[in-house]
Amino acid sequence: MGSRKVKKKAKSGDRQGALKVVLVSKLASIEHRLTAIEAYLRELAVITGAKKRSIVLSPYLQDDLEHELVRRFLDGEPHKTPELAPLMGKDRRQILRLIRRINRRVKHSEGVEPFRFDPGKRNWQLALEIVDRKELQ
Repeated sequence: MGSRKVKKKAKSGDRQGALKVVLVSKLASIEHRLTAIEAYLRELAVITGAKKRSIVLSPYLQDDLEHELVRRFLDGEPHKTPELAPLMGKDRRQILRLIRRINRRVKHSEGVEPFRFDPGKRNWQLALEIVDRKELQ
């Protein structure tokens, strides 16, 4: 009688293992489809010439100074680095480095830069629509 119980447990364990494998493969398939859809949406935005892309910016900000810089830009106004320097207690070159560092991180992952420089007016402004604006303010 003991051997029947062992066989039943082994069969139920095999069944659970098979179900786990099926679930894992389905999740992987769904994840693959989601990445394909996201890539397709990005291509559509480029093709249709979307002027402002929406982006979640908070994962790309690493310290309080970067958060403070983005907070200053969320008012919708363009800013010059010399005007931001005394407000943030940093040198204008440090502010410029922060902007470029954030742009580099986001461009590497998303393919776009959140800050755009206007050479005519010599100022920086947010070029994207920030989805997590309320969290960052």
